[in-house]
Amino acid sequence: MEKFPAIIFYRSMGNSETTNATLSQSSPANPGTPTRGKIWNYVLSRGVFLGYGILIATIVGFLGGINGYFDIFSHFRFAYAYLLALFTVLALIHRRRKTAMLFGGAMIFHFVSILSFLSPSPATATETPSGDETNPKAELKVLCVNVHSSNERKEDVLKLLRDEKPDLACLIETTRAWCKSIETIAPEFSYFAKMPRDDNVGIAFLSAIKPDKCEILADSAMTPTIWCELTVGGRKVVFVGLHAVPPIFAGGFEWQNNHLAEVSERLAKVGKDVHVIVCGDFNATPWSITYERFVTSTGLLDARRGFGLEPTWPAGFTAFGIPIDHIFVSENVGVRNFRLGRDIGSDHLPLLVDLSLR
Repeated sequence: MEKFPAIIFYRSMGNSETTNATLSQSSPANPGTPTRGKIWNYVLSRGVFLGYGILIATIVGFLGGINGYFDIFSHFRFAYAYLLALFTVLALIHRRRKTAMLFGGAMIFHFVSILSFLSPSPATATETPSGDETNPKAELKVLCVNVHSSNERKEDVLKLLRDEKPDLACLIETTRAWCKSIETIAPEFSYFAKMPRDDNVGIAFLSAIKPDKCEILADSAMTPTIWCELTVGGRKVVFVGLHAVPPIFAGGFEWQNNHLAEVSERLAKVGKDVHVIVCGDFNATPWSITYERFVTSTGLLDARRGFGLEPTWPAGFTAFGIPIDHIFVSENVGVRNFRLGRDIGSDHLPLLVDLSLR
């Protein structure tokens, strides 16, 4: 009877020694070295933290009416949607279900606003217009491109003009050097107007149709705007080309909005039977208050709707790009096609649209 507990004690001691030896061998040599688990938890926690940052940026983007700098946060919904999708997954892995639901809801909100551009608008033309002697067919191809003032690939832009053969073309950020190059192709068009500037607000205009009237206006801040009146197939057309300054410097937001407000006021005096086309680099996305104010005040339709988001800036990185170049039309103008042009060396991609005048 006395030997039995001794045997048990010996075995217990043996197991204890074996266990201690095993633990000793599996312990890291340097307790301060982070394990994979700790690194993964760190990544997960920081991802969730960044997700909350995206939520705050989303909310701030709706406050552009309070401060112009807040409006800058409204432009990046494409990036927000992708990042929130990633952070939703990280929150689920981290077992933060409420956080995942919050991120997922915000992600869906952003994707819905992006996918809405696939829905046809009243301007989307579903049929090719026909014409006769009393009502001739009236179609226009419009090209709008910010050539970028320091872009050296001028031949690429000229080739784009020759290949696409637009009826109306607005070229933005044209310097004296750019206008000199454009002059070489001007004889292939019926009309050429220019106002070269070295401060990134220069503008040029080419038309295959001789205008009834064309002038380059200057707003209160001396930003040039193309204002052209034409007759196409017996229909009156007003074409406007502009470049609104970016709202990233002091006073830029007010300058940008004042410029567009002056254009809106002039458009308000145009007759309802006139076909209106406005294009340019607005430096504003469809989610910004600047865009909203312009569309509300003019009643114009975004030609992009029904054809997808088509981001124009920055060229070469369209996966997270934003649409800041726009073409707007009045309700009596049908949009048959809307697409991006090829890379021409600028930080913007060209816009091309095929229109029918109703």
